[in-house]
Amino acid sequence: MSETDRLEYVHALTDAILAWTQRETARRPRVFHYGNADLTGAVRRVAHFELVRHDPLYRAFRGEPFAGSLPLRFRWLRSVVEHVLARRVPCRQPLAQYAWDTLAGAAPWLMRYRHWRQRSFAARHHEPRERPRVVFYAVTPKMYRYLRPLAQALQRRGEPYAFGTAFGMRADFYLAQRQPCLAGAAGRSRSFRRRHPSLRQLRFFYDRIYAELARARPACVVVCEGCHSTDSLVAEAARELGIRSVCLQQGWAPKRVVNFMDMCFDRFVTWGEGFAEHLRPLNPEQRFSPLGSHILPAGAALEETWNRLDTPERRAVAVALQPDVNAIPAGTSRAMLEMTARVAAAYPSQHVLVREHPNRGVSDDERALLDGFANVSWNDPNEIPLCDFLAQSAVVVALSSTTLLEATVVGAVPVVVNLRPNQRHNPDLHAAGAGLQAEGIAEAERLIARLITDDAYRRAFRAPMRRFAAHYFRQDGDPLSRILDHLLEQ
Repeated sequence: MSETDRLEYVHALTDAILAWTQRETARRPRVFHYGNADLTGAVRRVAHFELVRHDPLYRAFRGEPFAGSLPLRFRWLRSVVEHVLARRVPCRQPLAQYAWDTLAGAAPWLMRYRHWRQRSFAARHHEPRERPRVVFYAVTPKMYRYLRPLAQALQRRGEPYAFGTAFGMRADFYLAQRQPCLAGAAGRSRSFRRRHPSLRQLRFFYDRIYAELARARPACVVVCEGCHSTDSLVAEAARELGIRSVCLQQGWAPKRVVNFMDMCFDRFVTWGEGFAEHLRPLNPEQRFSPLGSHILPAGAALEETWNRLDTPERRAVAVALQPDVNAIPAGTSRAMLEMTARVAAAYPSQHVLVREHPNRGVSDDERALLDGFANVSWNDPNEIPLCDFLAQSAVVVALSSTTLLEATVVGAVPVVVNLRPNQRHNPDLHAAGAGLQAEGIAEAERLIARLITDDAYRRAFRAPMRRFAAHYFRQDGDPLSRILDHLLEQ
């Protein structure tokens, strides 16, 4: 099972989802509309997340038999699946579908009751007393940590803000973080007969988001990344209410996926012009603002970081792990840890940092691979900010992590471990001279060894890294202040 197969599957799935939504829209122009809201983007993102990790479908794409029939929750995606596999697939019996529809119809009312319990709790304990100017939405704790510096800066300025609870992190999470959050609202009740089944769950979350924003009436609503279905729902609800919607770049997808297409925010804030150039062809109607990254050093702090490149505290080899999902084959994370163990054993005086992925920790068996190495340190992304991790590094090694691109900002040489024959990282660090691309684990080890032992070779990447980072990351002034001014403008 190669990464090439995985990537081809992701591309085939993207094409199938686009073809399916275009065909459905051509047949019925408002098929994915809910009231005045166009939920086409949200539907595409749901389809991607439902199917991209569906192993039976992936194995069938590789030529293995497609055993059984589609799961009930995928029935509405039958056209997409058949497009990916280029053949018809069976579905379950109508009686089972009827039972599923009955349960699906009852689920929103159960969720409404749970949300009512949560709303009264938050209303008593944590709802802001004044109308917030900015409302943030965080899908995961990782997203919350990315938004937290902006919230803290708003607090220092005396500007009211709050975190929304219509989806993602709940009120009890924000209470533990001592952050103001919205109490939410029960949402609107609309007739949903003869609607497309893809909207069955989306309409409930859209109603919750709409009601919450209608009650809070902020000047601006902020989300991260833009690839989740709920991000699209926020943009549509804000548009219907006349509220500015802003999406902040939080990562990067080096491959073509439907999640980063046809975005509809009032503004998408990128780290630099380079990323905007990549996104514009996929989002012709989206406006981009390259304001910089608020979690990376800029201005005078960035120069100080570069001045420490040859000091002992900037000598670490940093390995950024990624989970075995999507286009990354199973066992890759373990192979990266085994490579790290060999590097640590070969260079016992070399400090090696290992950073777990924020969305997936390392198992005890995997962690045991590095036990006994005094020169290896684990880096917890929940406790240590990315900028502190990079500030200790001279070399950064990963598969396709955004950390590779961010490493160029601080002068750490990125090493891309490529597992796809004849594939280049996007953007291409190797072609720009700003990094190295290793074709497999063995070559990665050899490149790391040379970067450790050959200081002149490592220094040769600094000028290209400067040029690359200047194009993809805006580095002048204070990005945090620029982003805040953008959020607060009328």
